[in-house]
Amino acid sequence: MRWRNVYHAVNHIDAWLAKNTLEMHGVAARIRDEHATRMMLHGHGNAVVEAAESDHLLAREVLRQVRGVRTDTEFLEWQELKHRRPTRKILLGALALLAAAAAAVGGSMLVSARTLEVTESRPSQARR
Repeated sequence: MRWRNVYHAVNHIDAWLAKNTLEMHGVAARIRDEHATRMMLHGHGNAVVEAAESDHLLAREVLRQVRGVRTDTEFLEWQELKHRRPTRKILLGALALLAAAAAAVGGSMLVSARTLEVTESRPSQARR
């Protein structure tokens, strides 16, 4: 029998609840690395509930409807979004730094132009 991931549980208790929910709805389910000692020793926050390949679509729907949990596909999309977020922050920070640098250069150009204008006007006033 082939197994497919249907739910990444927050902790082992959540995994057991999801597994029991699926079994109550007639879906063949198991927890990867189900041995309780192993789960407690490693503190599995990443316990994975698996369902038989023939029942995995039903299992996802049951978990979504009954427990309101994020299914495997949604979990992977969430992980990808979470990993993309720092890149977005770095990009926004770089853009802000670039804007500040452009403002500083523009400001210094205005100050130097004003200074040049003032120094050019002084000798003409002294000739009078």
